[in-house]
Formats: sequence, structure tokens, C-alpha cells
Amino acid sequence: MTLRNSLLLGLALVAIGLWFNLVGYSGVFSSYGSLDSAFANTRLSFYIGRIVIAAALLFAPGYFDKNVFPLTIVMTLLMSFGTLGLALSFNQTLIAPTVLGSGASLLLGISYMWVDAALYVRISRSVERRLVIPTIIGAQIAEQLLGALFGSWAFGSTQLIICCLAPVIPLAVLLGVKAPRSPKRQTPPLEGEARSHFLMLIAITGVAVLAMGAMSSVGTWGANRPDYDPESGGSSFLLNGIACVFAVVCSLSLRHSSEKPISYRFQIPFLLISCSLIISLCANTLLESDAFLVNALMTGVEYFSHILFWAMIVQAMDQLEGPPYRPAGMGMLTYSVFSLLWISAIESRSDLALFVLISLVCAIVFVVSVHPRLLYERSAPSLVDSDELNEYAVQGDRLIPTEANSIGLSLMLARRCALIAHEHNLTKREAEVLNLLAQGRTKTAICQLLTISEGTVRTHTAHIFHKLDINSQQELIAIVYGSDVEDWSRELS
Repeated sequence: MTLRNSLLLGLALVAIGLWFNLVGYSGVFSSYGSLDSAFANTRLSFYIGRIVIAAALLFAPGYFDKNVFPLTIVMTLLMSFGTLGLALSFNQTLIAPTVLGSGASLLLGISYMWVDAALYVRISRSVERRLVIPTIIGAQIAEQLLGALFGSWAFGSTQLIICCLAPVIPLAVLLGVKAPRSPKRQTPPLEGEARSHFLMLIAITGVAVLAMGAMSSVGTWGANRPDYDPESGGSSFLLNGIACVFAVVCSLSLRHSSEKPISYRFQIPFLLISCSLIISLCANTLLESDAFLVNALMTGVEYFSHILFWAMIVQAMDQLEGPPYRPAGMGMLTYSVFSLLWISAIESRSDLALFVLISLVCAIVFVVSVHPRLLYERSAPSLVDSDELNEYAVQGDRLIPTEANSIGLSLMLARRCALIAHEHNLTKREAEVLNLLAQGRTKTAICQLLTISEGTVRTHTAHIFHKLDINSQQELIAIVYGSDVEDWSRELS
């Protein structure tokens, strides 16, 4: 059943993605009206509509969760009729073309964003975790290939019919694929600092998606894509195919990502995006000279950024407390707001665009790499129990096995032993012996490591036991590791 749900929901994502690509990039609507600035400015209304619905999803997610059935019908119908209205708006005289075009575009922004969010909420509730990432990857690749196919080979009237009928598929899937009313949570919820960090990652990804789109050969919504041009030939379609392959390769970094601690779960995907942005900024001459491979790789990373964006949101729906529409609203809001700022004030100024993109790369590095350690690891209070002797997990995140902490565990163990030594007035040499005893070292091993005699080790050990008021190494380990001494001793052995 879950495989069937995965296939149906993937098909619905392909349909909604095909609609977006044809409406945004193929130029089908330009053939029905004017190419003047009034027509081009309707895309501003589209992003305003996206901002409105994203804000509603963020601040009132419970309403959308309770009214899925009526909203599914209303929103999909709005997409179909809004598509037709946008296409005909500049080719009629009954209503002012700018008014009709802007109004239709506003409704399209609202309906498209809600249908997209509803499909991913349904994925999080009715598809097994192992199938979530493959579903998102397959849908993204299929929509890009089909979009390029229909965009370059189908006639304008055919494209319009496809766009008007495309919302019927998500309508049927959302009404046909049932989700449990109270889905069983697959993992313990993230709380506190781990939850805040996850939401921050979603927000920064929303900005990164738009930046990748602006720097790749795809461009922002409203500009024609070269592989959607009937005169571009097979080379552009080949470029799109190579980009899809590269996107799949990049997506391998998301395997088992939901099982990793949040502090380093998405480091490799963000590294790919930030490196791609830097390469594109340094290779403007190559991009302008139509370097085939560079364009293909940049477009592939742009596709991958969409996969990463929705993979993160689906994970957030599963691992954060609260209505599932809220993380979708946060990611969509940052993406839509930045998109509106980009097309209205940034993309026309090359100096400002360069500054924004460089700032984004710095922000990604800070949020993904520097931020977790700066905010969480340095704030560890006293390392008094096993929960704090963990290299990667942050407050509110689940712990990972002790043996996976490597050097970080040894450093925190040394800090814990130093704290105990200070509290019990141990000498410097006694503190060193304490640390080695806490690691489970034998007296012979301590002699070799510290280059002292076995008698001296026995003397230091006796002083340590006396000052700590204990009688054995096992009791010492109990003091160092806290209440979970049996588990920790077993893991160390």
C-alpha cells in the first residue's frame, strides 16, 4: 500500500511540477498576449500570492490541517481556471488586461503553493520513510524531463491544455490517497535548540533554492529556459538530461539523513550548494560563453536544491511537534520573500546580486558548520552525565552511540575528569592518572603512558580513591560517567 501511495503521490508531484515549468518557463502565455512590461509584472502578483499562503501556513497551520477536503477541491479548481485566465488576460477587452492577469497570477500563487504543501504533507503521513527520498527524487527528475519535452516539442495550444488539466491529477490523488488521522511518529520529536536549528536550516534552504535557480541556466520564474525553446534542438534537452543525472548523484548525500544528528545531517548537501555558488560566481565568463558542462552541472545542483528543500521539510513534518503545514510554510515563506526581492530589486543590479550571493554562501557556512558548535557545544554546562558526553547531538536531539563520538568523547571525558580533579583538590599528576583510570586503563598501561613506576601509580591511585571516598576503579567510573555507569562501561569495553 505504501509503495502505491508513493507512486501516486510522485505522479501528482510530476503533474504539479510540469504545470509550474510550462507556465513559468515555456513562454506559452506570451503567445496569447503582449510581451510588454505590464504582462511581465504579473509574476510579481504570483510571488505575492505565494507569500500570502506561505504566511498563512506558518501562522495558522491547524486550519489547513482540518479543512483538507474542501481546500483540495477549491485550490485545484483555482489552478485550472487561473491558468486559463492568465493565458487569455492580455487577449481580451472585457476586463482590464493588467487587472485580470495580476488577479489570475495572484490566485495561481496561492493555489499552487497550497497544493504543493498538501502533497508533501500527505507523503510524510502515508509513505514509509525509506521511500520518501526516492519519491521526491523521482518526481523532480520526471517533471524536469517531461517539462523540457513538452516545452520544446508541443505547440502552444497543447501546452495550454496540459496546464489547465494538470491540476486534475493532484486533485484525484489527494482525494484518493488516505492518510491516518493520527500518524504514528517514527522518531522522537526534536526539541529546544535542535528544533530551532532545524527550522533555521529550512529557512536558509529556501533562500538557497532561489539563488541556485538564479545562477544556473534555468533562471528565475518568468524567464524562458533554453531547453524549452523549440529552436534549441536536442543539445538543450541533452543538457537537461545530464543535469538530472548529476542531481541524482548529489541526492545520494541524503541517504539515511533522517537517522543522523541534526547538527551535521545536511553538511554535505549544503557543501555541494555553497561550492556550486562559488564556482558559478568565479566562472561567469564560462557561463556567458555557453559552456555546456558548466551549465549542466549548475542546473543539476539547482534541481538538487529543490530535492533537498522538500526532503528537509518532510523530515521536519515527521520530527517536529505541531501541525505539519508549519515547516512547509516557513520554507516557502523565505523562498517566496527572497524571490520577490530578487526579481524586483536585486537581479537588475549586478553589484548588489554579487554581494547577496556571497553573503548567502557565508550564511550557509555559518548556519551549517559554525553555528551548531558555537551555540551548542560551547554551552555544555558541566558534563555531569552521559547526555552531555556526546560529540554531535545537541540539546533536544536524540543521542548517538558512544562509540561513534570518537575524539570528541575523549575530549569531553578529559574535561569531566579535570572538573572532578579541581573539586577534590587532586594534584596535576593525580588528575592525569584519574583520566586514564576513567578510560579503563590498567596500572601497567598507565605506567607506560606516563613513564612512571607501578609503585608510583599505586600511590597516586590510593590518593585519588581517598580524596573521592571510593574503594575501586568501578566506583571511580561511576562518578565520572554518572548514573548510566553500566551502559557506559559496557560501551567502553
